[in-house]
Parts: sequence; structure tokens; C-alpha cells
Amino acid sequence: MHRSGTSMLTGLLSQVFGWNVPGKHIVAKNTSQNPLGFYENKDVARQNDDWLEEQGMSWHDISMRGFDASLSNSISDHGKKTLLEYNDKDPRMCLTLSRWLQI
Repeated sequence: MHRSGTSMLTGLLSQVFGWNVPGKHIVAKNTSQNPLGFYENKDVARQNDDWLEEQGMSWHDISMRGFDASLSNSISDHGKKTLLEYNDKDPRMCLTLSRWLQI
């Protein structure tokens, strides 16, 4: 899931059009691959991680069997914080969007 270009695109949208992802963001270190930031809502990313973990997956090691939204029933405190916000830019969404749409 690494290096998909979503941070670059979201940074461009933010700088040119003033579009911003709401909520607290994942903070980038100056030495990271994205020193200008990831533009990812921290709570959405953690909820996506929780759902992937429930299925024995992580964003570092995605199973080839695919994500099954019907197997991820829990909404963590992270997910509950974001239900009223429309956002997001998180590469994990390409796997978990079907689950978010069920909420």
C-alpha cells in the first residue's frame, strides 16, 4: 500500500483549492517519506487498521484473499469519532470503503 501518491494529490488539492481533511492528522516526521504531511485523518486510519487486523491483515502486508466488509462488524472509538465527518484520504480506503459505506 506504500507510495500510492495520495499524499501528494491531497497536498496539491489542499494548497491549490483549500480542500482539507477534517480532524487530527497523522503527523509526519521531517525524516519521513512525506515530510510535508500525509493528510490523513488519524481516527479513520486507526479504524481502517482495526478492520484490517480483524481479518489478519495490515497495511504493510495485505492478504491476496481481499478484504471482506461483512466480516468487520466492530466500530472502534476511532471510527465513532469520524462518523459525522465526511473525508478522507487514506490508502487503506481502497480496501475498507465498502465497510464505511455500510455505516
